[in-house]
Amino acid sequence: MRMNYYPPCPQPELAIGLTPHSDFGGLTILLQINKVEGLQINKEERWISVKPLPNAFVVNVGDVLEIMTNGIYRSVDHRAVVNSTKKRLSIATFHDPRSRVGNRPNIELDHSTDTCFVQKWIYVWGTCGGISFKEARWKTIS
Repeated sequence: MRMNYYPPCPQPELAIGLTPHSDFGGLTILLQINKVEGLQINKEERWISVKPLPNAFVVNVGDVLEIMTNGIYRSVDHRAVVNSTKKRLSIATFHDPRSRVGNRPNIELDHSTDTCFVQKWIYVWGTCGGISFKEARWKTIS
């Protein structure tokens, strides 16, 4: 479980709430507590805000679940932005398959494609705000 607190920021364009990423595991279940917008998903190279709904959860598919379903369920890049006047609170829980399950697709799920997502990780290096990071990503191999 992860509890997130994003304080108000008078210049939100100069701050990062949470850098763009996709979740690694199976499912992430997010509760946006105080109904302040801040979660955004990347769709077709555009950032779209996810409006908090009362008594609702946001469910994100993770990279491992995308691999295991051979792309039937897709992981999505998302980020958190800060608000200029309001604080934002959220709680996330992460649900991952057991490590003994393995991170391979179940080929029997989809016979309509010859593409198979394989666990081939590539590493992306970068710097954000003076902090270096290393991010693992997987790529599609036909």
